[in-house]
Amino acid sequence: MLDPSTLEFTSIGKLEKTVTRLRSEHDEVKDFRSKLEACHQARDTMPKDEVAAFTRWLTKVESAYSSILVSKAQSVLELVVSPT
Repeated sequence: MLDPSTLEFTSIGKLEKTVTRLRSEHDEVKDFRSKLEACHQARDTMPKDEVAAFTRWLTKVESAYSSILVSKAQSVLELVVSPT
């Protein structure tokens, strides 16, 4: 766990740019997530012989999506704060 007392915050300008970029990325993430949800709904209407393959593909996409989210969260922390 990070101890806030050991961190030095970056400049306000850099922080504002980062927040703006993160808001934009967050909107993209929400859009992508809604498309994933649509895929889940579409799976319910697929022929039974296609569901298994589609589910495997969808699981891979969601796994990659989760990895990207974790990576982005770590990058954000690195951008916003730096050790003293």
